[in-house]
Amino acid sequence: MNLNKRLTSSSGFTLIEVLIALLIVATALGTATKIMLGAANSGAVRADQTAAQWVGLNQMSTLKLRRQWPVRSESGEEDMMERTWLWEQRAEVTPDDNVIRVTIDVRLEGADDDDLSASVSGFVAKLQ
Repeated sequence: MNLNKRLTSSSGFTLIEVLIALLIVATALGTATKIMLGAANSGAVRADQTAAQWVGLNQMSTLKLRRQWPVRSESGEEDMMERTWLWEQRAEVTPDDNVIRVTIDVRLEGADDDDLSASVSGFVAKLQ
């Protein structure tokens, strides 16, 4: 009698309870992995955007230091953070004849034309 009582009143988890617990843990781990991969990819995208912006700002600084008038539309490439970046400079007239608006679009080499990583705009004034 004592042996039967022990067998029927034994404590522990049923197979269903164990499977549900495993399902909850697997779902939580899958979600955590997805979040971590998203954060890693976001960091890489931010690094590329920062490098592209530096390329655009470098070109804008070079343009201003040249003191060349009128400013022409140009394109070129620059290495930054062990990658090659293509930049395209456009000059646009403004209502003031002594000032030109310059926009520099930067993309990673091999990227599509509409896949910009950064765009830098500024104004260049004619020095008297």
